[in-house]
Amino acid sequence: MVFAESTTDVARLIVPGLTSAVVISAHDAEAERAAVSVVEDIAATHPDVAIIAYCDAGIAHSSRIRALAIAGAHEFLFRDIDDAGVALRSVVNAGDRECSSDRVLGVLRPLLPPTMAGFAEVVVTRPGEAQTVAAVARLLGVHRKTLVNHCLRSHLPPPVELLGWCRLMLAAHVLHRRRGTVEATALELEWASVTSLRNMMKRYTGLSPTDVRNRGGLSWMATALRRRLVAVAGSSQPQRASYDIPRLHAAPHT
Repeated sequence: MVFAESTTDVARLIVPGLTSAVVISAHDAEAERAAVSVVEDIAATHPDVAIIAYCDAGIAHSSRIRALAIAGAHEFLFRDIDDAGVALRSVVNAGDRECSSDRVLGVLRPLLPPTMAGFAEVVVTRPGEAQTVAAVARLLGVHRKTLVNHCLRSHLPPPVELLGWCRLMLAAHVLHRRRGTVEATALELEWASVTSLRNMMKRYTGLSPTDVRNRGGLSWMATALRRRLVAVAGSSQPQRASYDIPRLHAAPHT
């Protein structure tokens, strides 16, 4: 943990690849103006760093909170409410998860049609609940067949395969961003087991989670998914099920 002398010093102290989160104070009008500028700067230049805004709670401070949210803050830490002990840790962890989700969605959205944007968002932001196509459909308030039809019309792989890609991209990003273990990642993202994560990664890419992490994590997975989408769109054959995915051994090392 490193402490900054002032709000404007926070960005300068970030170490790419090492800093996972920053807490930026904005208790008064002067601090707010500096904090908004710093949050915007960090969000633009360090997308893998979770931004936690530390401010006062209450309707009198709503404009300050809104400005920080628009600037790019992932979570809020409120003075004298959740700024100590377990509550503080919970807020920082929540900000870290939201930062990872935002990063993965930023990569996924350009690859998928608008009709599947909500699908990707639910899978990435709610990994513990959205583990089956039926669960995703329920969370979106649509019928499972609707998702199947969206994929057919857009020449995409079936929903069950896209679900796998979204989950694997989040796992790859968390692995690469934190340089943690596969076991810890599987536990955090609520996979049934570390074996299920390893097996699905191998089935989709031909590589182990560790290999994917060492090749760039999310960036490598994005290249692999892009190649898969191109292959499916150019094929006249029926969509393949998730257990029949051609392995991407030749995907480039980025």
